[in-house]
Amino acid sequence: MKKNLSSIIKSKIKTLLCATLEIILARPLYVKSARLRRLIFDVLAYNRNTTLIYTNFGPEQFLIDIHDQAIGKSIFATGECEIHKFLLAIKLLRKHELYDEGQMLLIDVGANIGIICIPAVARGYVKRAIAIEPHPDNCRLLRANVALNGLTETVSVHECACGMFDGEKLELELSEDNFGDHRIHVNDAPGMYNENRRRTIQIESDTLDTVCPLQRSQKSLIWMDTQGYEGNVLAGSRGWLDAGTPLCLEFWPYGMKRATNSFQLMKSALTNYAGFYELENPEKFRPIEDLDDLYTQLGDAGRFTDILVIGH
Repeated sequence: MKKNLSSIIKSKIKTLLCATLEIILARPLYVKSARLRRLIFDVLAYNRNTTLIYTNFGPEQFLIDIHDQAIGKSIFATGECEIHKFLLAIKLLRKHELYDEGQMLLIDVGANIGIICIPAVARGYVKRAIAIEPHPDNCRLLRANVALNGLTETVSVHECACGMFDGEKLELELSEDNFGDHRIHVNDAPGMYNENRRRTIQIESDTLDTVCPLQRSQKSLIWMDTQGYEGNVLAGSRGWLDAGTPLCLEFWPYGMKRATNSFQLMKSALTNYAGFYELENPEKFRPIEDLDDLYTQLGDAGRFTDILVIGH
């Protein structure tokens, strides 16, 4: 009896200490250090009963999943995630006179919970955005975050994947701790991240041309992060590509290799584009043929970069 009572008391004390620690540490008003906020995030994630947390640490407001150790953790720690890449892309578009200040349409393919489209619209860099996200939980948070930031009239959300064909049923393999690394399942090989052990769900897929038909009335930018499936998405984007729409893409040889022929599809889709900038080395505008060299340079062991592709 005493042993059981002692265990109950210890359990209650532990619960009380964890709750107190959460209250003390999780107040953004006092905690500004990104390193410390990452630690706080891990403390909060220790409570498996907690799923979602709210943060307004940065300029925008976000609901995030406490178990997302990538995008969710980055937003909680720094207030944003990868928006610096978008700002660099805008700077390069200005250089080519392809940016229409505050009037552009942003098409965000693989929008996750809105880390690019929400700040892009909220801060006035684009007039409106179309956000496309296939994972149901990510998409629910995307819709919630759009509403939290008062953008329901300027950001439209589509819960689906984009690919080569309309009406496809695809398998989405799920990462347990990086909710930006859910991928279209193409390859059954184990892979360096043990992808063959991932749980999968079935999702709907249409072409980008169907989900979002070409709109010639305003300048546009397609922002795409689909974890190696970019070539397949581009193959179903003929209308946008024929119009020479600028594209900002994640370029990940390992992911494209996992998606089987994604790189070949990408090269075929971009044949008529003039060239690209690698955002990590934006000083040089490289001819589109240099994509082969970039693929070789990065190798297929896991390194990646982002490229801005210019049509004319």
